Amino acid sequence: MNELSVLAAIEKRRSTKHFRPDPIADTVLNALVDAAAEAPSSYNLQPWRIVIVQSEEKKRALAAAAWNQAQIIEAPVTFVFAASLESWKAQMRQVIDTARAVGAWGTKMVSVVQGVAPGFHKDLGDRLREYTVKDSMIAATHLALAAESLGLASCFMNGWIEDDVKRVIGAENDPNIAIALLLPVGYAAETALHPGRLARKKLFFVDTLENPYRFTPKHLRSPRDKAMGLVHLPRLIDKVRLASRGELPGYNYLTTGFDKHLLDLLDVKPAAFEAAVLAAPDDDAVIRWLEANAKRLADEDKDAFNRRILAIGPTDEKRRQRFRVLLDEIDPTRTEIASFAELIDLAEGRI
Repeated sequence: MNELSVLAAIEKRRSTKHFRPDPIADTVLNALVDAAAEAPSSYNLQPWRIVIVQSEEKKRALAAAAWNQAQIIEAPVTFVFAASLESWKAQMRQVIDTARAVGAWGTKMVSVVQGVAPGFHKDLGDRLREYTVKDSMIAATHLALAAESLGLASCFMNGWIEDDVKRVIGAENDPNIAIALLLPVGYAAETALHPGRLARKKLFFVDTLENPYRFTPKHLRSPRDKAMGLVHLPRLIDKVRLASRGELPGYNYLTTGFDKHLLDLLDVKPAAFEAAVLAAPDDDAVIRWLEANAKRLADEDKDAFNRRILAIGPTDEKRRQRFRVLLDEIDPTRTEIASFAELIDLAEGRI
């Protein structure tokens, strides 16, 4: 199994409501535990208490505490992310000693933690619960993305009765334990579709809430720009350069989509094109290389290719639904957008 990158896992993960009964291998389960353990926390105090619910008896009891939601019964494992409000008192010395021993914290950092952390936690007052729960949520996110990267599915659950959940995990008499969330993990029995997201301009802002964020790439040309009479060629050159500098995250360039259509038309191998672009000082040098190494095309062939590429849109109902999701995330009012080239230009602020 090929593990997914972080970006790919984020893009692929959905809330899964139904799971297959397949067990999770102990080595995989331990990898998930390791991923959660690596989560950051305030002062590195790690206030979470994570209970791995596996037995059928406990799963049934936990499901009952969550209004009998099926995913807890069906998933082979449900992680209960609890937070220990007062654990910092008992753990701070060990945290400091370990960080100092491995050289992660010097004298200054140790002094800060020793001098500030106790008073900070005490001053939180009623907000201490919120504070520790937030740290536990970060650990849960680490585990969910690790699960997705390893071919597993998960479902963040915030619907349950806290006192009942605490009773299941044996914390009913401990007022210092708070429940952050439940996370069933297993192999998906269904493929959940992307439900869509609100437009980015409603959710992301620059400096103040009055200034919506807008992606405006400085070094990525439009798919409609031309070189050698061919659309997308300038953009493909940009993509190779950006990818070589680590500035095009999460994109599988050269072997899919418009990139593949263009290189197939030119009868050029992706690796050879990439090498030529990276060796060339400018676009003119790339074009000279293509003139010497690519298939010669008549003007009518170029025109036909350009029309075809710029007209490509969703071809079936599933792709139309996904296209609509992407459009809604950018600007749901732009209902005239019908092709992927237009969608790209809209996303990048050109139209």
